[in-house]
Amino acid sequence: MDIRLVAVDLDGTLLKNDRTLSPHTVLAVERAIRHGVEVAFATGRSLCELRELLDQLPAVRYAVTCTGAQVLDCRAARVLADAPLSAAKVRLVRERLGKLDVLLEVYQGGRVWVDAAQYLRIGEFEAACGNPTLRHTRTPRPNLDPWLATQSRPVTKVHMYFLTTADRDAALDALEDLPMTVCTSSPLDVEVMARGVDKGTGLACLARHLDLEPEQILAVGDSGNDLAMLTYAGVCAVMANGDADLLSMADIIADTNEHDGVARLLDSLLSGTLEAPRPTGLPLQ
Repeated sequence: MDIRLVAVDLDGTLLKNDRTLSPHTVLAVERAIRHGVEVAFATGRSLCELRELLDQLPAVRYAVTCTGAQVLDCRAARVLADAPLSAAKVRLVRERLGKLDVLLEVYQGGRVWVDAAQYLRIGEFEAACGNPTLRHTRTPRPNLDPWLATQSRPVTKVHMYFLTTADRDAALDALEDLPMTVCTSSPLDVEVMARGVDKGTGLACLARHLDLEPEQILAVGDSGNDLAMLTYAGVCAVMANGDADLLSMADIIADTNEHDGVARLLDSLLSGTLEAPRPTGLPLQ
C-alpha cells in the first residue's frame, strides 16, 4: 500500500484513556513522519486544545480540527480551509436547547467560549464526561446568551456537554431537523457544524492540499464523529475499543488505545506488514 497520510482521531484513539500520549505512540508518530508519512490529527478539538499535544509531537504539521470545520497547517499557523456556522444558526441551536442543563461551548476566534455561570460548575462536567482539560481550555464569558443574541460573526462550531444521557438524547431530538451537521462522539456530548461539514470533508480538503488520492490515506478512529473520514479514506482502521457499527465496517481493527493501537498500526505500516484492506475486518496482529 502507498499510504502517504495517516489521519488519526485523538480521544479514544491516539490518546490513552487519561488523555495522555504513551512513549511508544510519540516514537511511532515521529518515526512515521521521518519516513515520509504525514500523520495528521483529525479531531473535534480546536487549535487551543491541541497546544500541549503539538508540543509533544512537533513533527505533526496538519490537523483537521473542530470535526472538519477547520483544516490547519499548524507549523505555518495557517488556515487551509474554513466552513463556519452563521451566527443566526448558532442562535437557533441555542433556542432549541431550551432549559436543558448543558455546558454550551461556542468555538470562535480561536477560543472555546462558555457561559461564566456554567464555568463555575465545570468540575461537574469534567467528572461526568471524563475530560479533565475543560477548565484549562475554556474561556468564561459573562451572559453568553445575550452575547449570542447580538453576534454577527460566524462560529466555527458549537459543542455541548451534558450530565446525563437523557439530556443528551433530548438535545439530539431537538436538533434533529436543523439544516446542519449534528453528531456525537460520546454518550454525553453533541457537536454541531455547518451543513455537510464533517471529518470526511475536512480530510478531503487536506488531501487536496497535499495532492493525495483517498487510496493514499489511512484513517483511524473509534466513534461516531469519525464515520465520515473512515468512509472517505482508502483504508479504514477502527480501534478495538471503537463503536460496534464502526468495527463492522473496518478494513483493519487496531489494538485498543490503552494498548498503543495507533503506534502498532504505524509500526506495521512502516515495516511493510500492514495488510491490504480486509472486508472482514480481521484484527491487526
